[in-house]
Amino acid sequence: MTTLPPTDDTIVASATAWSSGSVGVIRLSGPHAIELVQPLCGALAHAGHPFARRARLTLDDSCSVPADVLIFPAPRSYTGQHLVEIHVCGATPLLREIASRLITLGARRALPGEFTARAYLNGKLDREQVWGVLSLIHANGAEQLRNAARTVGGARRSLFDELLNDATELLARVEAGIDFVDEEGVSFISPFELTARCSALAARTAAALRERAARDLAADRPHVALVGLPNAGKSTLFNALLGAQRAIVSPVIGTTRDVLSAPTTIAGVPIVLQDCAGLGHTPDEMEQSAHRAAERTADMADIVIWVHDHAVRWTDVERTALARIGVDRCILVLSRSDRSLESPPALVELPAAAETSPVVLSALTGEGVAELRQAIKRRLSKRARAPQNGDEPLHEFLAAIQRISALNAGESRLIDPELIALELRTACEALGCGWSREATELMLGRIFASFCIGK
Repeated sequence: MTTLPPTDDTIVASATAWSSGSVGVIRLSGPHAIELVQPLCGALAHAGHPFARRARLTLDDSCSVPADVLIFPAPRSYTGQHLVEIHVCGATPLLREIASRLITLGARRALPGEFTARAYLNGKLDREQVWGVLSLIHANGAEQLRNAARTVGGARRSLFDELLNDATELLARVEAGIDFVDEEGVSFISPFELTARCSALAARTAAALRERAARDLAADRPHVALVGLPNAGKSTLFNALLGAQRAIVSPVIGTTRDVLSAPTTIAGVPIVLQDCAGLGHTPDEMEQSAHRAAERTADMADIVIWVHDHAVRWTDVERTALARIGVDRCILVLSRSDRSLESPPALVELPAAAETSPVVLSALTGEGVAELRQAIKRRLSKRARAPQNGDEPLHEFLAAIQRISALNAGESRLIDPELIALELRTACEALGCGWSREATELMLGRIFASFCIGK
């Protein structure tokens, strides 16, 4: 969505993924949302307040399904328009059929982010909250999730309001000086005060940006998991990559039970390194629990380093796990190269998941560890970037304020008050004051294009 579409029609999309699940949600928003649903579930009288109804959706003469229908009359909805959610069994064919029927009845298929775009244009969300919704959608972990939720809740709005109020006051005083330029002896703000006030605003803004950047860095560290069969050398490699003795190393299979995590830096890139219990079949209930935790960690990791003893043949368990993880997230490591063999079994027949040659190393001697670090760095460079965190308004505000400070530093009178007023207006607009649909349509379109359909 590069430009904003019209908002006077009714849009429909799945608010849940197009995949099977216990519950699926079809969402409509627009002036005709309530009436378009009625041919499927019967009359929906409302008194202007949200309500829910248990109904049967009639898709054709021979097919009806139970559904929970939630009605949010305008303006008491997420988008500020009439909004309807249909909650049904999460079967993909059923969700597609319901959406198709509603399109036939007059709805339009929603574009990515269009529900949130309507919420913004109808004053239900400000620009910071829009960025918060986007961050919620793309959150990679609990910390990012908490940060995004705080933004949606308006936690950063108070900072924006304080900066905006101060900048607006400065703008009013500068413009008053322009209006009374012919009045002798009338001065609404001196260059010294303007520069001091701008310096203070710049310092507060820069501090907020540093705090945000530090929080984002901690939350957005990619996770790199060491996974493999029991006693493959994962914990020894974990300690070697950390440069510290964090994991217990033992020849006894099953020594590692919990997932160990430690922040570190690999080839200049901050990451979270994780050491998992060995995978495999076992009747022991505790070990089964450890294996499940290892599988979950592998599924969530940005990169999986599959550690395999180079002297051991590949197993069906490994081939199945590697196929599930996928070649795009996996680096194969053949460990214990210090135990030299003429023809290591692990090199004879590599699994299909081996995109390139495996890294052969010895965590004990350090041979090959530097090569692994570079392989991790190369793989991380291909990693999809997280969406922008919404700090652009603060950067724009800071740049405008700094230009004003530079313009008037050391001056005895205001230099070019009209230019100063223009920069102050630029600063205010950066924080959301005076946004118009016409002036920002292209920029908003690019923001909402990063959303999922149905959000």
